[in-house]
Amino acid sequence: SCIRFRSFFSSEGQEFTFIRTPMAASDFSVRHYVYDDVEGDVTLQNFSLVAEDLKFKIPYLKRAQELSSGKIKIFTAPWNVPDWIKEKRGTTLGPISEEFYQVWADYFVRFFEAYSEEGVDFWGLTPENEPQFLNRGGWTPETMTPWVVNYLKPTLDRAGFGHLKLMICDDQRTNVPNWSENVSGGKTLRRRNVGGTGWGEGGTVFVVGKS
Repeated sequence: SCIRFRSFFSSEGQEFTFIRTPMAASDFSVRHYVYDDVEGDVTLQNFSLVAEDLKFKIPYLKRAQELSSGKIKIFTAPWNVPDWIKEKRGTTLGPISEEFYQVWADYFVRFFEAYSEEGVDFWGLTPENEPQFLNRGGWTPETMTPWVVNYLKPTLDRAGFGHLKLMICDDQRTNVPNWSENVSGGKTLRRRNVGGTGWGEGGTVFVVGKS
């Protein structure tokens, strides 16, 4: 409702400044969906936003930005991946197959382009919500790091999205020590505590790339 949005984002209310919106379906969705479920579509010709984006997410994000005078920083994360890019084809379980690492990076770009065409631009992203869950990306610090470095970041740069803040360990903060030590060889590239923003319990995130 209008009153609820004003209480969250306007100067008359809480003036929240961060929103995380899912890339496709999340735990709170009423159905499972991705943006390209056509097996073998490595060029993502069938990539398209769905009704949930066009009727709900995008209009709500725009309304929040209007009420906040554009102060809101929006970031995203996928909760799931297309089944056909998994190592075990046709199942939601297991990690992403390495042969589709570039396709998965391209998927992010297509998402950002599609939202930009609808008038919504992002501030940042995380590569995966709760990344170690096998019904999601099935990532570990050792597998996610080379994908981010060799595929995701270069792909974002080439497409004009290199300015986006890239964060890792979008998960419980008890996982942060293991991820930070393995991702950066014991050196945290940048640590920022943003408790209370909803970036996982406690809100500790690690930002990879430029400030």
